[in-house]
Amino acid sequence: MVGILNRAVLCAGAACALCAPRSPAASQAPEPLPTNNFAKLFANPTGQNGYEEMVRAGDILANAPVWRDYNNTIGSDQPATLQVKRRLVSDPLVRSALDTLRAGLKKPVRSPRASLDDEIIFPELMTFRPLARVLGVSMYVDMADGRVPQALDNLADVLKLGYAAQTDSLVSGLVGISVDTIAIRQLSEHLDQLSMRDCDRLLALVRAWLDLPDPAIPLIRFEKASMAFVWNKYKADPVKLLTLIKPQKDDPPLRKQQFENVRQELTANPNSAAALFDQARLMNTARFDQVIDSLNQPAWNRKPPTPIDQTTMAGVLAELMAGDRMLGTVLDRYSQEQAQIQMLGVHALIRHYLWEYGSLPGGLADLKLGKLALDPFNGQPFEFKRLEGTRYSLASIGPIDRNPAPGTIAGQRIPIQIPPKP
Repeated sequence: MVGILNRAVLCAGAACALCAPRSPAASQAPEPLPTNNFAKLFANPTGQNGYEEMVRAGDILANAPVWRDYNNTIGSDQPATLQVKRRLVSDPLVRSALDTLRAGLKKPVRSPRASLDDEIIFPELMTFRPLARVLGVSMYVDMADGRVPQALDNLADVLKLGYAAQTDSLVSGLVGISVDTIAIRQLSEHLDQLSMRDCDRLLALVRAWLDLPDPAIPLIRFEKASMAFVWNKYKADPVKLLTLIKPQKDDPPLRKQQFENVRQELTANPNSAAALFDQARLMNTARFDQVIDSLNQPAWNRKPPTPIDQTTMAGVLAELMAGDRMLGTVLDRYSQEQAQIQMLGVHALIRHYLWEYGSLPGGLADLKLGKLALDPFNGQPFEFKRLEGTRYSLASIGPIDRNPAPGTIAGQRIPIQIPPKP
């Protein structure tokens, strides 16, 4: 659902659940019905909006039997062999999907939705990650056959898809990040195959990505507008709003109690909803404005928004609609993606140096990386360690763990390493 941040994050979590390995039971699911999101979204296609081809490509892939067969192997005890991967990327329907996608990525991309509505769904987002996965398989096959330049072409396509997917809400933002993660992981496992020329190409891709406008800012603005729409829409029907923000089973007791307090207030005094909603809307608007201002700062200088004053009923309702912790998690995901992309660029320069001098640099300072070497989470250089021979490690301190396990120390970091630790 659009416009309610905590609901958006839950939806995004469902989308990101696609990242998880499939259970064996998933392979026994009934045959899916043909997917036709294109017809749902584009009654009058223009041919000028690249999003049209992105959606059509997702439909083509979703309806390809070879993709469904391959998808059933993900997370199973018998992962796909190179032969199976070759068959996937050479299938005519799969190739048609990728050709269609690439045609769309060459065009301007804009949202197919002309208006705001809190009940909008995004069926096409579920098809973008499979497209990225197939491009990741293409990268693997290219690497296996020594076609590293072609693998980098596929990396460029994934990064374009991940950016272009972010058109409407934070749900699309998180899907875009998960799309990029597929290619980042695939390439990070084969960095030792990069030639000097490949290193230069990878660095160019990284710098081009870093030069793009921050996609989080327009998405936050969209959420701000959508939230205002929700407050105004449900002034006359506060009971329905309560069904939309009803706590989940795993929500903390405090949130459940807060919800119950609001429910009792609105049930006992339904005429108070208009004034209460106006106050809550102003609180949420101020929150979004603080976040947008913060996004214009380097990641390590960003400050969390001022906590909503929950001593009033309006404050409690505003917090239920858009919690601080959930928004912080979303922004962490953007910083994590930036760190991973930057580290690919640092790897490119390290390996370029290795080709040039036959040995590793003494430290990142030797490479004169500038901002590229700065970890988004603290503004300090990434952690670079020389290991045996020409082996080394590169890591970011990562985000603060916002969901620490019971008994652990609060405020601990979750390090990010590229390539990931085995």
